[in-house]
Amino acid sequence: MKIKLVSLIFLTWFSLSLGAKEVVICADNWCPYNCEPSSSNPGFMVEIVRESFRLFGSGEKVVYKLLPWTRAMKEARAGTIDGIIGAIDSESVGLHTPSLEQGMMSAQFFTHSKKMWKFSNTSQLKNSKKRVGAVKGYDFDSHIAKFFKENPAQIQYSHGEEALPKLINILRHQRIDTIIEDQAVFWNKVKELKISKNTFRSAGPVGPTKKLYVAFHNKSHAKIVAKGMVALRKSGELKKILKKYNLVDWK
Repeated sequence: MKIKLVSLIFLTWFSLSLGAKEVVICADNWCPYNCEPSSSNPGFMVEIVRESFRLFGSGEKVVYKLLPWTRAMKEARAGTIDGIIGAIDSESVGLHTPSLEQGMMSAQFFTHSKKMWKFSNTSQLKNSKKRVGAVKGYDFDSHIAKFFKENPAQIQYSHGEEALPKLINILRHQRIDTIIEDQAVFWNKVKELKISKNTFRSAGPVGPTKKLYVAFHNKSHAKIVAKGMVALRKSGELKKILKKYNLVDWK
C-alpha cells in the first residue's frame, strides 16, 4: 500500500513537472511592449503571451527576462531561449511568428525641442551632417540601413539593456542631433526618466508602420499565441490589457 502511495505521489509530481515546462521569452527593455519583468505591468506583449498560454497551452510557465537585443535574437535562433519580443519581419528570420501580429510600431526621428528641422530624406541627414543615435542590433528600413552603412562617422550606437536611456540623455545635452526610435517606446522612456516631454519633439516618421511579433524558436508556440490573439480580441481582454498602457487596439 505504501509503495503504491509513493508511486502515485511520484507520478503526480512528475506529471506536474512536465506540465510546468518554462517558455522563456526575452528582449531588451522596450516598454510598453515589454517592460520590467518584476513589474505588475511587464508590457502588453508579455501579457498577451502569458494569457495565450493560459488559454491554449499545456501548463507551461511563461518566463520573461531582459537581454540585450542582439544576444536575444542569437539565443532564440539557437534555441537557448524560446522567443523574442517585439520583432519585425527582418528580425524574425530563422524563427516562427504568429499568423497575427502582437503590435504595430511607428519609428520616428526625435530631436531636441530647440531644433526645428524635419526629416525628409537621408540625403538631408548626410548633407547637414546630422549625428544620429541608434540602438545597436536593431533593423531599420533599407534607406536608413544604407545611410548608416555609408556614413558610419555620423552614427552613434548604444549597446546593452540601458541603450535607449543613454541615447536620450545624450540627446538631452545635444551631443547628438537625433535618435531613431518607436514613438510609444521613446515617450514612455522619457516619462520613466522623469524628463519633461517638452525637452524633445518628433522630427517625422522614418517610414511606414510595421507589424511586431513575439517570434519563437518553436512553431507550436507561435500557433498558441496566434490563437490567443483571436480569443483575447474577441473576449475584450486585449482591450483591457492595452488600456493599462494607455493604448488602443491597432485594428
